[in-house]
Amino acid sequence: ISLRRVDLNSSDDRRFLILDGGRVLLPPLVSLPGLGASAAANIVKAREEKPFTSREDLRVRAKVSKTVIECLANHGSLDDLPEDDQISFFEVL
Repeated sequence: ISLRRVDLNSSDDRRFLILDGGRVLLPPLVSLPGLGASAAANIVKAREEKPFTSREDLRVRAKVSKTVIECLANHGSLDDLPEDDQISFFEVL
């Protein structure tokens, strides 16, 4: 059995999920130190409406604190999310 990293888009708020025929466990959001049940439930509720587009979108729609954002970021759960939704004219393509 392998244990995956908490996933912003797939982890349940409170329960471990069994994946891949019972070979993989996906931890819940509340398993991260500093991320409480209320914040986890808000994240799940907001992501059911539509996917998060940025860390700022996550903070606003899920009504979570910057501390929760930092907790998720330190765990690596936000690696694919930009800081905000603004487009920079100076980005290198």
